[in-house]
Amino acid sequence: MHFTMDVGIKTLQESLFESLEMEGKLKQWLPRLDRMTYEELPENGEWKGTTFTLHFRPGRKQRMIEGEIIAYRKPDLFGVRLYLPQTYLDVFFSLEEKQEETQLSCDCEVSMAVGGNALKTRLIAWKARRSLAVYLKNLKNIMEAQAASA
Repeated sequence: MHFTMDVGIKTLQESLFESLEMEGKLKQWLPRLDRMTYEELPENGEWKGTTFTLHFRPGRKQRMIEGEIIAYRKPDLFGVRLYLPQTYLDVFFSLEEKQEETQLSCDCEVSMAVGGNALKTRLIAWKARRSLAVYLKNLKNIMEAQAASA
């Protein structure tokens, strides 16, 4: 299942890209993110193919989601694949500067893994669409507040 969300943010393209790739900035707009660990950091600056683990703490229990960077072209494209139970979630962020704002387009693809459950995949796609809308709104508010205070 595929869906796209677009949002215009009044900030610079480079600072918006940093908020997508840096752990400290991610924690600001993904409030449940506890930490992010990389399996190994790339030595030559080639981030594509780098695997990582997101550690979420929604309550007492900690939840870990493994992922991989599948697209990295600074400062206009960033893509990750998250390995969720029985599904894959591909998220691509493309950034384009327009007049006084940066247009952030988020393309998502939810795919069922081999042996996965179609109903569970649809539920995850619905949750991803709802959550992403909230997270992008948080990101927009934070980035515009930082731009206004600068």
